Amino acid sequence: MSQTQKGFAPLVWVIITAILLGGGYAVYRNYQQPTTDNNRSLEVAETKDWKTYRNEKYGFEFQYPPGWFSKDNLYPYNEFSGRNQFLICLNPENVGHGDCYGTLSVNWPVSIQQWYDGFKRLYENEKGVLSVEESEVYVSGTEARLLSVKSARGFGHSAYWEYDNHVYDFKMYAGNEDVFFKILSTFKFTK
Repeated sequence: MSQTQKGFAPLVWVIITAILLGGGYAVYRNYQQPTTDNNRSLEVAETKDWKTYRNEKYGFEFQYPPGWFSKDNLYPYNEFSGRNQFLICLNPENVGHGDCYGTLSVNWPVSIQQWYDGFKRLYENEKGVLSVEESEVYVSGTEARLLSVKSARGFGHSAYWEYDNHVYDFKMYAGNEDVFFKILSTFKFTK
């Protein structure tokens, strides 16, 4: 074997080893970080200056931007809807208290399938909706279903998950896509 061939063999092994290690690391990272079917990662967003909403009764918390406010509403059981609902309204401070740019609701007794299917049908039949895409994300370690609704105004998103016999539903309407995913990435159960 010539000197050139002997010097070339170790270089080939170094390259092959680097490729295998890089590929192994990529597989490891993929399994460590839950993503949606459309590869949207829910890495915890930078929220250093954000406010924290904490709810002791239902045992969760999340962060939301400065310049936004939250308002709680309890809708007791009614026969028409067949459920109870605790609703948190999220808005930029320049928006009136009657509107909600984002909502997080805790619902019971209702099945997640029933809740998800009802909203999916509603979005698909809503005038002006161009498409409804389904995917999955993980919220506080719990699998959630995600609906992304495209309209002429942009994208709106809704995430649905179940925890401790309650169905959670977080929605943010068109124009706030980044805020939706940042808030969702900070949601965690505290009990």
